[in-house]
Amino acid sequence: MYVTFVSRMPPAACGVAEYTSMLIEHLAKRRPNLRITVLGGDVPELDFGLRYRDPYSGVEVCHCFRSGDVSYLAKCLAEVERPAIMHVQHEFGIFPNTKALASFMRQVRDLEIKVVLTLHTVVHASGGDDLIEAQRLLVDSSTAVIVHSVLQEYELLRQGAPEEKVYRIPHGTLLNPYIDTPKSKLLSTLPLPSSIDGKTIITVFGFVRHQDKDYMPVIKAVEILSTRYDVALVIAGTAQNREAKNMLLEHEIERLAREKGFICFIKDYLDRYALLRLLAASDIIVVPATEKQGYPIGVSGVLHLAIGSRKPVICTRSHKLIECNLIAPELTLHRFTVEDLVKKLSEVLENSEHIRAAVKKLWSYAQETSWDIIAEKHYGLYRKLLA
Repeated sequence: MYVTFVSRMPPAACGVAEYTSMLIEHLAKRRPNLRITVLGGDVPELDFGLRYRDPYSGVEVCHCFRSGDVSYLAKCLAEVERPAIMHVQHEFGIFPNTKALASFMRQVRDLEIKVVLTLHTVVHASGGDDLIEAQRLLVDSSTAVIVHSVLQEYELLRQGAPEEKVYRIPHGTLLNPYIDTPKSKLLSTLPLPSSIDGKTIITVFGFVRHQDKDYMPVIKAVEILSTRYDVALVIAGTAQNREAKNMLLEHEIERLAREKGFICFIKDYLDRYALLRLLAASDIIVVPATEKQGYPIGVSGVLHLAIGSRKPVICTRSHKLIECNLIAPELTLHRFTVEDLVKKLSEVLENSEHIRAAVKKLWSYAQETSWDIIAEKHYGLYRKLLA
């Protein structure tokens, strides 16, 4: 079987790029006879047509799109052996020109190639007619559609997507290879002060974004707890897309880190292995996601990295974190306030029995959604479509 992916890939700083790289790495490992190529994009320093190897999976990537311009994709596809499956990893931020992408997908289907579409975000019914119509066009142009959560699945079905087209495959989880490495050894490899060793580390990581994250309740809660516990707050990430509001938020976090001794700010997009070492060295992870009416429904890749590190993960009631709420409600904040966060962090710091039980449940879910298992689910779908 020969599969071609259309997706951002490393070194593009992007969650979808990381997702696709992990999926491909485990598909290649589990199914060595499966041939894979990638039509990648959005690496600014690369010209169209340039080929390179993904540093994690070793799979060849051809740079074929940039800033939503998909006009070069057809030429790229013509230069590789015709695949049986073309798998598109979609977000509107990556492919804003829906008509152009859908036209390409239909051209590919006309070649009798099965087109699989993963919708990493599903437009909510309140997201606006234009986006709903764009999403419908993409669904109509595909052979099968993959979503990650029950919320995404039922939202898509309620909007009229054909039941036979929609498949739910959970987001994969990378089981952290560093979880049994001594904490001091891990910290010595990270850009953190030596004084942090011995402290309880509370970590927030991922892109710095103003629209769907709120760092301030976490900072205030940890400041209150720092009077009773020997804790440090590590914030790791950089402003996404260098947007003005994200940059302002990044500067504010940087200022607070200079002023307050309990905050360490790693202002960087950490590579996969450095991030895994940070998570393994952390004691608690907080995912401060917020809700915005009409915002597309997604699933948090940050959550899956966190649970794959076998740590207590404190979540909000964001749609992105529904898995946490369903599996470990003990770790989900009823309200995302400083007061509730202080209370929940205190329960974790005191190693409460119900918290330990919740961490075990999340670790079990991490194993159930390990990338090996999720890769097999994708392979099974490919086989079904070709039967």
